[in-house]
Amino acid sequence: MTDLPVPGDLVAHPFEQREVVLISPPGLRLREPVPPAALDGMRLVLPARGSARRAEIDGLLGRLGARPVPAVESDERGSWLGWVRAGMGSLLWYRNQLEDTEGLAVRSFLPPITRKIGLVHAHRQLPPVARDFLAFAKETAREPKPRETRPGQTRPRQTKPREITSRDTKARAPQARHADASDRHA
Repeated sequence: MTDLPVPGDLVAHPFEQREVVLISPPGLRLREPVPPAALDGMRLVLPARGSARRAEIDGLLGRLGARPVPAVESDERGSWLGWVRAGMGSLLWYRNQLEDTEGLAVRSFLPPITRKIGLVHAHRQLPPVARDFLAFAKETAREPKPRETRPGQTRPRQTKPREITSRDTKARAPQARHADASDRHA
């Protein structure tokens, strides 16, 4: 699973749009939702220079016209929230991957910043188990997700995840044998 697009020598199967949010120390005063222009000059915790993840973030920031100040540059993802808690800078992160943000401010952008996520593989026939997994991932991505809640709102009732059987994946496998033209990136 990776951010899209990918190089043309790979087949991409997009399946989800993810919202990018800003995680900041609670004392950082910002308008909410955050205008992307607010990233200009902001101290950010960023992946190390030269890494693929850093190149993606630099590309995103460039498209937004923002030039933040690197406060910390590290590929130690497990430390990023700690550095934000210590007040060293803010962090760009996917909303659906947030864990343990207690004591931190999590803010959306306006307009929203989203990234397309997908599965990728080499241009070749996939083995049956890989086709089954790809079909399962695409089907799961199409299922409605619970809505986010805001203060004062109640969370919709969660449904129990359904167990996938071999019969389910065999029924879906033919759909995933070949990526369609909309799934390929040149």
